[in-house]
Amino acid sequence: MQKLIKYLLLIFLFLLPWQTRYIWHYGELNGGFWEYGTFSIYATEILLWIILLLFFVQHFLNKSFWVKLKEKKSKRGLAFILFLVFLAFSTVLSNNFWVSYNYAFHILEAMALMVVLSGVIPTAVDGSLKPDERDSSITLRSNRNDRLTVALWLGGVVQGALAIYQFLTQNISGSKWLGMAEHSARQLGASVVEFGDQRWLRAYGGFGSPNSLGIYLVVLFVLGLVLYLKTESARIKIVISVGQIFILSGLLVSFSRGAWIAAVAGVAVLFVVVISPLPRGSEEGVAVDCDANDDVKSNGKPPLTPPWKGGDDTRTALKQFIKQILFALAVVIFWLIIFYPVFTARFNFNNRLEAKSISERKGQYTEVLSFIKSNPVLGVGPGAYTLVLWEKYPKLPSWQYQPVHNIYLLAMVEWGLAGAIMLIFLFGYLLEKIIAKSLWLMPAVVTLLAAGIFDHWLASMYTGIIFLWVIIGLGLSSSRPQPVDKNLFLL
Repeated sequence: MQKLIKYLLLIFLFLLPWQTRYIWHYGELNGGFWEYGTFSIYATEILLWIILLLFFVQHFLNKSFWVKLKEKKSKRGLAFILFLVFLAFSTVLSNNFWVSYNYAFHILEAMALMVVLSGVIPTAVDGSLKPDERDSSITLRSNRNDRLTVALWLGGVVQGALAIYQFLTQNISGSKWLGMAEHSARQLGASVVEFGDQRWLRAYGGFGSPNSLGIYLVVLFVLGLVLYLKTESARIKIVISVGQIFILSGLLVSFSRGAWIAAVAGVAVLFVVVISPLPRGSEEGVAVDCDANDDVKSNGKPPLTPPWKGGDDTRTALKQFIKQILFALAVVIFWLIIFYPVFTARFNFNNRLEAKSISERKGQYTEVLSFIKSNPVLGVGPGAYTLVLWEKYPKLPSWQYQPVHNIYLLAMVEWGLAGAIMLIFLFGYLLEKIIAKSLWLMPAVVTLLAAGIFDHWLASMYTGIIFLWVIIGLGLSSSRPQPVDKNLFLL
């Protein structure tokens, strides 16, 4: 069953971007489609349920699991319990119970997946350990973690290639089976870049918005840099470099300014990780469990370990890092030369569409702050912000009822101050563990958090919520980073 769970996880991570779904309740506001009141079952969601069911059968019905779980003393359990209690409480008190329930259910799915990926439960994807070792281990071997990361990354390569095709053809064909809506540059409401009398369609990939595509690809671009630095195989380095061309190109033609800024933040953090002379956390091949009563510590703090050993290896990693950044800059310059007017128009804030975009964002921030002041403690309810917008402004077109494009403000207005404290406590603890256990994934996490300043996808849509917790789960799954397996791409 271990292998089955592993392969289903690999398939799930690869297919995550696709929006194929069955809509069983069509949400409407003012006669138009209302995404955030629409109840759907995604194809990947069904696959997720199968994974969770198998995982439950394998571990939760195992008596030894409960014995080991009782032996562990961790703040993680308290953090999650408090969060789940508040989630249930705020859902019941929400302005619309069913909207909040649907939203809360996606959060529970994502957190359950994080548990599977994180290795909090004994070796979900690694069947190499003996039964007695499985009972006591709460970490995955790093090469297995890398395979999960590669599956996620390969999905990004496909999305990048699709994005390039969409931009060059200036057409996005609709497909019920792929969960894609039809878009063209001439269509009103499509995301475009304008300059002069020209309209250029931004790439959507398999997502509902170019910004969602941009956030997804920018995180995978940073993960690709990490995979490149960790591998010792020249052939795999070439494969990764080629894949990075598609991911970076797709990121560029999404024209998501927020994702571009997040890319700079992620690369900067990765640079710091590369040059940091951090102490080694464990001996070769030995996993360190920083949660197990915090037994393994250095000067009262969990050990930190970069993905390379230091000394000459650090200098080599720095050279390879610089090489990849120069390679990425070459790709950027290539696209700038060919489509220079389109890219410059995206930063021309006197342009009609760009000025309108900035004005709308400012209006969103002003509006959300007024709702925060009106509901400071408990907020308006999980996932219910668009509904309270409709209640205040009942005559707007349905597409104008959008979550604020900032996951932190969105959390404040929907969860209130009490919820924000819960989230800070939970995520603060998780980030502490990611730094201690898997420092190499920290740049991806920072990229994700930076992108969240500019869009709501990570906190409003099923795929975004899942993606957020997937990255956190992968960050929690490793102990001591090791070089990438030479057979890494033989999934």
